[in-house]
Amino acid sequence: MGTPMPGAAAVPPPPPPAADPHLAALAAELGRNPDSVAHLGPLPAPDVSDTAALWHWFHLTLLRLPSPHAAQWRARARQLPIVAGDPGGELWDEWRALDGGQVLLPPLPRLGVSGVRLSRAGSVAPWAMAAGEQPSREGSGRHRDPRTPPPTLGDPHSPLGVCVVLASWVTELVALDSQLHHCLENVAHRGVVPLRETEHREAYRHELAQRIGRLARQTPDSAAELRAALAVDEALCSVLHLPPAAPGSWWAQLAETSQRAVLELRRRVRDNGADVAVEVLAPSYREARRRTGGNDIPLDAGGRKGQVLAGLRLWARIEGRELPGRVVYRG
Repeated sequence: MGTPMPGAAAVPPPPPPAADPHLAALAAELGRNPDSVAHLGPLPAPDVSDTAALWHWFHLTLLRLPSPHAAQWRARARQLPIVAGDPGGELWDEWRALDGGQVLLPPLPRLGVSGVRLSRAGSVAPWAMAAGEQPSREGSGRHRDPRTPPPTLGDPHSPLGVCVVLASWVTELVALDSQLHHCLENVAHRGVVPLRETEHREAYRHELAQRIGRLARQTPDSAAELRAALAVDEALCSVLHLPPAAPGSWWAQLAETSQRAVLELRRRVRDNGADVAVEVLAPSYREARRRTGGNDIPLDAGGRKGQVLAGLRLWARIEGRELPGRVVYRG
C-alpha cells in the first residue's frame, strides 16, 4: 500500500450510521411523556445508532405501560415513514399462545427485522418443554419428538401447561430485553440482579426449570401440586423491570395469568377437602406487609409512595403451614 504524500490531509472515517431520525424523535418523546414518566420514572431513550435496536427498545418499553397508553404509541409508530408504505415481506418469530394471538414486537420488513407474536401454532422453548416432562407419561421408554408438547400443555386448566408457556415467554424476552432483572429470593442473594449478565440468566433459568420439574411430578389437584405451583409463580413474578411494569401492562397481565392459574388450582384443591388458602397481597404496602416475610424490596421510582409495585410471591397457608408473601413497593 502506498505511503501518503507529505502534507496530504488524512481522509476521516465515515461517521457511523444514525438511527432513523423519525423513530429517534418518537422514542425521545415517549421517554419525556408525563404518563410514561409517572408509570416508569425517567425513561431516556438509548443512545444507539442502530434503527433495529431502537425499534426493539421502543416496543419492549410499551409492554411495560398500561395497554390503552401503549396502543396509542403503537399506532403512532405505524405511521412512521420507515414503516408506512412498507412493501411487505414480514418475518415472524411465533411463540405458543395460551388464548388468542397477540403481537408483542412488530416486524420492520424494510430492514429485515423479525417480529414476535403469540399464536396457537407457535413454539415453546425446548428447555421449558423438557422441564415439564412428566415421568409417568414417559414410562414406555420411547422419546417424544421435542417439537411436540406434552398433552397437558394444551389443557388451559392445567397449572403445568400455563407455567411452561409463561416460562417460555419470560426467558425468550430476557434474551431480547436488557432491562430485565430478577429477584428470586434463593437465587438473587444481592436482592435484584440484572438478567443481561449470563451468570444470573443461567442461574435463574436453572432454578425455574427445577421448579417446573417439581410441579410436573405432583398429583393433580393436590396440596403438593399447589405448593409447587406457588413456587413456579414466584419465579415467574420475580422477573421485573426497575421500576416494575405498570398495572394494566402486558407484563402485569402475564403475572395475573400466572397467579390466576394458582388461585384456580387452590379452589380445586380446597374442593378436594385440603386445608389450603392463597391470597393476592393488598395494593397498599401498609396492608401487604402484614402478609410478607419482611424481605420486601423498596424502590424510589414508579407509582406512588407506599404503593405495592409488584407482587413477587403470593401469601399461602397449606395444611397448617404459612408461606409468607413478598412484594416490591415504592418506599
